Amino acid sequence: MRSFVFKSILIAACGLPAFARSADNAAACALGYRSFAESPLAALDAYGNPTAAVNIANGQVPWITNDARRLIAEGFGDFKTTADGTLQLPAKVSIWLQDAVASKGSRKLKRTIDDREIVLEVSQKPDNAKEPWLLVVREVSQKLIREDLKREFGLTPKETEVLYWIVQGKQQGDIGEILGISPLTAKKHVENILRKMGVSSKVQATVLAIRRVPR
Repeated sequence: MRSFVFKSILIAACGLPAFARSADNAAACALGYRSFAESPLAALDAYGNPTAAVNIANGQVPWITNDARRLIAEGFGDFKTTADGTLQLPAKVSIWLQDAVASKGSRKLKRTIDDREIVLEVSQKPDNAKEPWLLVVREVSQKLIREDLKREFGLTPKETEVLYWIVQGKQQGDIGEILGISPLTAKKHVENILRKMGVSSKVQATVLAIRRVPR
């Protein structure tokens, strides 16, 4: 069962456009599943899918990849260990996960650290209620997002910053204050951005940016 779950995640990862567009990732997928056969947990990390299996009721972790453990601990606190040596999720993650599964809260938990974001997401519901849920961990670099926006739409560095904050939901006045520019200058940057992106509103720009530069 565990082997099947691992392989399913691996196949899904290699089919994602955002994943496959990386030359390194594409090359890794082309190598087949040799690394998966040798070490499933290491393979998940290598293919960009830090993952954990978690029991909702008690927060215990039957298995977890090294990268997932590192990122969760870095963003949300240290794991505990039960008397029998089983890992237990940090309390904040365990509480969020129970609410997410019960549809009482967001299925994503985020923590921003400096210029990057650690995101936990409920990935797969088990067929059997007694089986663990899958939790996928992602690390999003805000710096790389900016670089992708700049390259994708041919923006200047300042226009890139303006678009980045538009996507974050900031208003023109707020953006001017954040970047230390006048409202008039911010407005001019917005006009240039809309023209280069071929859209007529900030809402359309936001939708296109998210579609073309997925996070």
